[in-house]
Amino acid sequence: MSRVTDNTRQERLERILRLLRQEGALKEIEISSHLNIERRSINNYLNELEYEGKVEKDGVCWQISSFKPIIPRNLSLDAEQIVILYLAIRLFVKQSDRRVETAETLLLKLADVVTEDLGGGAYFSRAVRELSSRPEDETHHDILRTLARGMLHQRQIEIIYQPYHGRDFKTVISPYLLEPSGIGFATYVIGHSSIVDTLRTYKVERIVSAQLLRTPFTIPENFPGLELLKNAWSIYYGEETIKVVLRFHPDVVRRVR
Repeated sequence: MSRVTDNTRQERLERILRLLRQEGALKEIEISSHLNIERRSINNYLNELEYEGKVEKDGVCWQISSFKPIIPRNLSLDAEQIVILYLAIRLFVKQSDRRVETAETLLLKLADVVTEDLGGGAYFSRAVRELSSRPEDETHHDILRTLARGMLHQRQIEIIYQPYHGRDFKTVISPYLLEPSGIGFATYVIGHSSIVDTLRTYKVERIVSAQLLRTPFTIPENFPGLELLKNAWSIYYGEETIKVVLRFHPDVVRRVR
């Protein structure tokens, strides 16, 4: 089977969007029948549109996404800021033992700017490609993307969580924050959990599945935000703060500081 051109692919994506706007929710096989395009190709196009946030799946049917489009402002950075951003994203990617392709793509774009526009060394591009050699985990990538969308659009997410001890459980979370942790090299989601009806922190790497729901949520006014982690041990926080005074041998004081 010959490979479709970019123009044909773009036309098919627009036809799918137009059909869903006209007909509302449709099954994948119905879209295939309407457009006379094989189902496997329709599945690929729908996944691409879902990744771009243009369509969403509700049960077995596809429909136009209920997301409000988020268009961030253009960001103007000087050379030093680009390098700092590059290092920050690289640190995020390195802390996971699984691939995060969205972050890798952003890193490649920054590496191109540093190498081509700023005359930096090819080290930057090589460093990104080295990260892409890790084992792929599409499920982890999808979960992280779903959590990010839920946080940005304030939509609840149904997850299945696999704790370190005990059995897997299902809960609906309202993702208030996504926070990386240097301890354990992991990413955490903080928000309201339906199973306990209170605030909880879940390790993203232990989430088995995540499904974006249509139910919106509002962050409570009394939620402290990043202040919650001000006195935390990395990601671990409690209800009260206890001041502790430690004494160190003079030989190690400078290093501790």
